[in-house]
Amino acid sequence: SRPPKFRDGSPAAYGLGRALFSMDKDADALAPLRQAAAAYPNNSRVWADYGLVLGELGHIPDAANALQRSVNLDPRNAYHARELADAYTARKDYRRAIPLYQQASRKVPFDEANVTWLGNLGQALELAGDYRQSVQVLQQTLRYTPNDPDIWSGLWVDYLRLGDTADAARAKATVQRLTAPRPRPSGGSDFGAIVS
Repeated sequence: SRPPKFRDGSPAAYGLGRALFSMDKDADALAPLRQAAAAYPNNSRVWADYGLVLGELGHIPDAANALQRSVNLDPRNAYHARELADAYTARKDYRRAIPLYQQASRKVPFDEANVTWLGNLGQALELAGDYRQSVQVLQQTLRYTPNDPDIWSGLWVDYLRLGDTADAARAKATVQRLTAPRPRPSGGSDFGAIVS
């Protein structure tokens, strides 16, 4: 069934769009969020949600435009900056993605999201061919997440590209150690000991 239309672009359209989006009904969420964006052209959250739905539906250029509008309206919102950086990365426009990941990763207070965005920044730098800068950012990221195999994999690639075979070998060994299947303890299950 089609979602109802809201001629006045009332808050109900935005609420409906967000609800449908949260239920992974992206195609149904598009029309109400488009209406909300038209009704509230100065609301950064509306533009961000509209952009995210467009991105989920594969309309990456339109998603980037909507997310850019969101960032323009609220440049201090690190989450919107990261969402726009992701859209530019999907378009392979790393030149635009990199400063947005940098902006997002400076969010205060610093938390787990910042660490993730630092990793994204390192990967974008790597994809842009700036291997030295990528190494610096990924090494910084390791201070917060030393056992992340994805970060070590990125370093492995960067070191190889830079011709640093010793550090590449160390990064490769770390990736293998972190991703190796863990053997089950010998002697069977501890279920009996737990039950008693």
